[in-house]
Order: sequence, then structure tokens, then C-alpha cells
Amino acid sequence: MSHYTQRSRWFRPSSSKWDLFYLGWGRRFYGRYPCPPKRHEGWGYTLICKGNPTFTFKDAPIRASQHEILLVHPACVSGLTDEGNRTTTMLSWVWNNPPPFREIEPAERGFRKLLLDPDTVKELAEIHRKCRREVREPDDYSAAAIRAFRSWLDLCLVRSAGVDRRRLSSEEMQIRFAVRWMRENLSVSHPIASLCDYLQISSSNLHRLFVRQVGESPVSHYHKLKMIQAQKLLKSGMSVKEVAWHLAYQHPNDFSRAFKIFLGRSPTKLLEARSG
Repeated sequence: MSHYTQRSRWFRPSSSKWDLFYLGWGRRFYGRYPCPPKRHEGWGYTLICKGNPTFTFKDAPIRASQHEILLVHPACVSGLTDEGNRTTTMLSWVWNNPPPFREIEPAERGFRKLLLDPDTVKELAEIHRKCRREVREPDDYSAAAIRAFRSWLDLCLVRSAGVDRRRLSSEEMQIRFAVRWMRENLSVSHPIASLCDYLQISSSNLHRLFVRQVGESPVSHYHKLKMIQAQKLLKSGMSVKEVAWHLAYQHPNDFSRAFKIFLGRSPTKLLEARSG
């Protein structure tokens, strides 16, 4: 039996009515065992994890790159080939129904190609792994599970398809969450421990994250945000004591001292300058 016929794949049993009816995964040798151009039943999703195979379409061949996914309309005539003994590592799904989002739906008799960031590729690989596990050991809830996996798959793709949306690394996303949390929790007594618990990372990892992404420690950044907020509260009419309590200082003098070190003048002087 050839390697092509031994490739890793799963077909939906004829008795099942799941939306999903094909899964493919693992290495492919499209140079030795090409897929001839034809119409493929269902809406095909093919993610290239490694390699550069060529999708053969009616109009022109399309060379795929690593971390690209092609969504193919069921009426589209397509095949796959490659050069010599080169290998491709891929993941594929075939669904009975079209994508639910217009942004990722292939044109009639056509296809759509998306370049994914590494984090999205990891997410899709995990979705595929869960699909494989579900079809191996199906139960009364498998249809609902497959629907949930399909929804998450399409959501990942439509978020990656936004042409004006800059793809953020996991670190960039994490620092966004961290800074947002800081701004919303300026009255926390032990902010760094609470933030580590919120992000589920260690204090040393949090420190390295801030130094790499922000250029200062999380303690310094949190203190800066507190002082910026303190200025706004003082200008809004709050007293020094009210601002101190609002920002979780144990004593107004502690707040005044920190404020003066940061801005070079006391909060009282700021109020006097404002009233003058």
C-alpha cells in the first residue's frame, strides 16, 4: 500500500449527521503522491504547518506557505502537488456547512487564503487535536462538542482575517491585559501579587515581561499610573486626604511624600497653584 493511501485521516461514518465529515493530519508527500484536481465534497479548511505545497486551481496554481490556511468552496476544482520528495505537514477539516462569517467565506467556486500568526496556528492545532479525540471516542455529546470546536475555529480565523487588525504576539496581548488591570485597580494594597494571580504568572516572569515590553518594572509602572491618577483626582476637587485613601495609601503623608518624589512638588503645592 502506498504512503498516500496510508496517510492519517478520518471520515465521518455514514450513520452520523455531524457537520464535520473529514479530518486530515500529519506529513504528506504531494510530489510523489499528488492530489489530482477535482471537486471536493464540503467546505475544505487546509492549514499548512510546514512546507510549501502548490494548490492547483482552474485559473492558476497557488503556492502555499507555512502558517497559511486555505478555505475552499465545494464547487471549486482544486488539487495539491509539490516538488520531488519535499514534505508538507498539514491539518485539514472538511465541513458540510459554509463558514458563518462573510469575512472568511470563499467566493463562489473559489477559495480564500489567510496568513496566520503563530499563536493562532497553535490554537488551530489544539482545536484539531480536540476534534480527533472527539471522533475517536464519540458519545451523546460529541455533536455539541464538534459544533463548539467549529465555532471556535471560525472565530479564530475571522479575527485573523481583519486587514486593519495588527496581529499581536502573546507577550503584547499579556502586557495589554496587565496595564489595563493596573489602570482599573489603582487602589489595591498588594497590586503585584494580585496581578500575578490575575495573569497566572510568577512575579519574576511579570518583571521580565514589563522590562521587555514597557522598559520598566511593573512596580514602577504601577506607581506612575497612580501618580497620573492622583493628579487627575486633585484637579477634580478631591482633597489630599481623599486622594490618599482613594489610592490605598495608609496615611496622607505617605501619599504626599510619594507624590513629591515623583513630580517634584507636593500635592498641596499643586492645589495652591491651581487655586491661585
